[in-house]
Amino acid sequence: MDSIRIDANRDGCRVGLRVLPGGSRDSIEGAFDGRLRVRVRAAPERGKANRAVIRLLGRCLDIPGSSLEIVAGHGSRDKVLQVHGLDPDQLAAKLREISPKNKAP
Repeated sequence: MDSIRIDANRDGCRVGLRVLPGGSRDSIEGAFDGRLRVRVRAAPERGKANRAVIRLLGRCLDIPGSSLEIVAGHGSRDKVLQVHGLDPDQLAAKLREISPKNKAP
């Protein structure tokens, strides 16, 4: 997923998210304006959608939810996700694996 911007930092890396809460299903939808587009069923109230995003990404990326942290945009659709313990190349490889383009129709 070359179109998703991933920035390295001392704790791992950060990636921008575009979150669409209140959807009909939980899914990773690919790139959107340099960010990873994520849809969750949870409502955007009292942090439910943020927790659903962490659970979904942890499961899809096969990493513990404790390695994921929303560090900006808690009340916004545009968020910044800190991924602890992975460098940008490792995260990019995992994102390519779960890319919607790689899924069977």
